[in-house]
Amino acid sequence: MRLATIDKPRFTQWGEIEADAFDGFIVPPEGTTMISVTHRHGKAEPVTRTGFLTGWGTWNGAFATTVSHDSHNLTVFGGNEEDMTLAANAVIKAGGGMAAASGGKVTALLPLPLSGLVSDAPLAEVSAGFQAVREAVGKVVEWQPPYLVFKACFGATLACNIGPHQTDMGIADVLTGKLLETPVLEVLA
Repeated sequence: MRLATIDKPRFTQWGEIEADAFDGFIVPPEGTTMISVTHRHGKAEPVTRTGFLTGWGTWNGAFATTVSHDSHNLTVFGGNEEDMTLAANAVIKAGGGMAAASGGKVTALLPLPLSGLVSDAPLAEVSAGFQAVREAVGKVVEWQPPYLVFKACFGATLACNIGPHQTDMGIADVLTGKLLETPVLEVLA
């Protein structure tokens, strides 16, 4: 099958890649990073939409966050479904926040239970938690400044920016008005 991809962090552009399917599921193409977004505010069905990023390095784990501008939905980046699920479930259980997972275990968690953005814990505790998550994610993917940096994860779903961005509704592009609920462009025979 032929898939639409979101190429490059920060200044995104449309791309395409071929992928295989197995048992009705897309096999992530080599060199892609998955990004999944789930609505979490009770205003829409919590359907997870997954897209494929290129130019985001090789991920040997996952990062989940509810600090995801501007919607602050649950956003999960990763190289495999198992670690993505672990990180997402840790954030859900915490009532919001950030988590990293790698090798089948959660390696760092920062609970942000107030709207998924804020904590009422002491500042030193929140700061240490943030630092732990940042370091853990740095072990999951090698950052490549100036654009592929930890901060890029928080704006990757910012659909008001030019170019394609993964949202809870699919891949959206404000410039073209295009919305793809699924990244599948064509099923090849």
